[in-house]
Amino acid sequence: MRTLRLIMATVFVLSFMAAACDDDDSNNTNNTTNNTTNNTNNTNNTNNTNNTNNTNNTNNTNNVDTETDCADGQDNDGDGLIDCNDPDCDDDIACSESQCTLETVFYDSEPTCEEGFVCSVNQSYEATCVDESQTSGGTFYGDCGSGGECPFGSICAGTSAEDQSCMPFCQANSHPDCPEGGECLYQLQDSTLNLCALLESCDLLLQDCENATEGCYVISEDGSTGCVAAGDKAAGETCAAPNECFAGATCVSTSDGNICATYCEIGVGDKCTETETCMDAGLGGDIGVCGPAQ
Repeated sequence: MRTLRLIMATVFVLSFMAAACDDDDSNNTNNTTNNTTNNTNNTNNTNNTNNTNNTNNTNNTNNVDTETDCADGQDNDGDGLIDCNDPDCDDDIACSESQCTLETVFYDSEPTCEEGFVCSVNQSYEATCVDESQTSGGTFYGDCGSGGECPFGSICAGTSAEDQSCMPFCQANSHPDCPEGGECLYQLQDSTLNLCALLESCDLLLQDCENATEGCYVISEDGSTGCVAAGDKAAGETCAAPNECFAGATCVSTSDGNICATYCEIGVGDKCTETETCMDAGLGGDIGVCGPAQ
């Protein structure tokens, strides 16, 4: 299973923890300069349901001499040319002149393809006109259709082949809007597109998410919380995003790098070990994380 990473996940700075470990200000500065929201480089990778069939036909295993599907992101005839780059596709509707781009695949985008087709992405996550039948099933944030269909502006994706839903496209910078109150939270694998999710609010200490595979994490810089797919990294292990850590922990920055730390209640700290204390890490309210006792 591939855990989805949050694109807006803040790695909280545990500055006093760093000071306790290292008095060198230059090192502390170097270790905190990267504590910004990471929208690139393996962030919030999503396992698209179509990937299960995304095999590479460059070996021409079907023994065909023409590109059989001009919108599947594959080299069907093994000539090294994929989809619209292959002259075989010059007259295909998927390669016709249109304004279909990665800027027109969103749920509220105007139509840019010929009648019977809609602007979406192929298996290489390139914008292309696909048959509108691919949008004939599923519901936003709900189950995908029996063949992986999803409403226009969304794609069937999830944390595993068994956990899929129709996740609307968004772009954190240019198009952060999501339908039905969703939030732009995840990154689509191997793409500049992001994905929307509709999250239930939750309690960081209680970890009261209904889905046993999810954990409660801070999902935005304003301190909002939500239930997302939980990671399995233990306290003290290195991390790049909060939900790489187990449910009940988050990713904090120290002089030794970003590590997972357990949520706790400041002044109580009953979730910390005997050698730890509950420290303020900028999470807001009385929520802190366990760190070494001073």
